[in-house]
This record gives sequence, C-alpha cells and structure tokens, in this order.
Amino acid sequence: MNKDILLVASEGLTTNVVYHRLVSKFGTFRVIIEAPVPKKLAIRRKLRNVGPFRTSSQLAFLSIVRPMLSRRGRARISDILAEANLDCTPVPESVIDHVPSINSQASAELVKAIKPKVVVVNGTSIISPTILECMSCSVLNTHTGITPRYRGSHGGYWALRNGEPQYFGATVHLVDAGIDTGPIVGQTTSAPTEKDNFATYPLLQIAAAIPILERAVEDALSGNLKHHPALGTSRLWHHPGIVEYLTGLASGIM
Repeated sequence: MNKDILLVASEGLTTNVVYHRLVSKFGTFRVIIEAPVPKKLAIRRKLRNVGPFRTSSQLAFLSIVRPMLSRRGRARISDILAEANLDCTPVPESVIDHVPSINSQASAELVKAIKPKVVVVNGTSIISPTILECMSCSVLNTHTGITPRYRGSHGGYWALRNGEPQYFGATVHLVDAGIDTGPIVGQTTSAPTEKDNFATYPLLQIAAAIPILERAVEDALSGNLKHHPALGTSRLWHHPGIVEYLTGLASGIM
C-alpha cells in the first residue's frame, strides 16, 4: 500500500478511471469516498446560489434531459475508455474509507492518520479551509474546464456554448479555499466529436488531463511540482438549466 498518495472523491466513472490509472503507475493507495449530498440539502444550496427559477430549470434538466443524453452517450463513453486505455471498474472496497462529507470530522481524522504526501481530489464538495489545513501537502484537483475563465460546473460545455471551443479542456491545479481558483499545474484542450454530448464531455476532458495529473503526482512526491498563478478573465459557471440547454441545442451544442 502506497501511503504517500490519498484520493478523496465521490463515487463515479471518472473516480474509477483516475484511481486505476494512478494505481498502474504508483501502486495501490487509500481512497476516501464522500457520500452523495442529500437531495433536500442540494436543492437548498441551489436555491441560495442561483434562485428559484434557475433551480427549477436545473432540476428539470437533470430529471428529463440528462437521462436521455446519458443513454445516447453510452457507446461514445465506451469508445473514449477504449481509445485512452482507461479502466472504469469500481474502486475496490478494500481501499475505501466512506465518510458522510469530505468536510466531516471523520474525514479530518482519516487525513491526519494517513499523512499523505499528495492528495488527489475528484468530484467532491468544496473542501473547507479546516480540512485543507489537515492536508499538509500538495492537493491536486482535475477540473473539467480551463481556469480561471471557466471555473465551476461544466466548463467544457459552457466554452462550446459561448462559441469558444478553444477553451474546451481541463486544468490540473492546486486546491485553495476558492472554487477552482488555485495555482495551475497544467492544462490541456481537446475537441469533442459529433458523437459527444453533455454527458460525455467530462470523461473526454478527464481522459485528456490524466497524463498531466500523473506527472503532477510524480512531481509532488519528488518535491519538484511547478505551478503558476491562475491569471486572466475569471468567471464561475453553474450547471445549465433546461432552458439554457435547449437554447444551446438550437445552435447545435449538445
């Protein structure tokens, strides 16, 4: 067991992919899996952040449009996995510690006990300053967007939606107290195909960024991690609602 690396994540396809690729290079390591945010709490947060209209629109997208896009994207997901030689089998339960929240006391105690030299983040809630203080090492996140221009949710989709396909990509960055505001370790761009849609974009972006993440972990372990400030136009984007998605669909953005 490699005690120098810790993955903190939510359950899902990209977490499986990231875990197995890093294991193939660095050996088995511990994983902290955060439980899904309760639906009522998630809705309250949306209401607070974007208001009732956008919350209703987002919920309609998630319940009506997203399932259809996921079904339509299954074959493309398989193609991306095969093309990038990625393993999407579930993370073994034997290496997982489950916590109710990444910001819970249980999470803090696990991080302190493991004492990793590098923490890799994938798909968790925003990590609180208290937990970041427990992670007295490099904390790396792979963001599916080019920061700081496309921070927040679904940066690749919004880049296409805004007529800026050159910003469809991913960023590996150090985690700080902000939302995708940390120093940039590396970035990569890619081009979605006509077979891609909203449901396949994240995997396409993660697949392109994994080599950067691998090098970043290696450099962090050796004490040679280089990074630079996230400078330039900065904006925080939220999950699209059904109205926004259908407007984009009319111009060919899937």
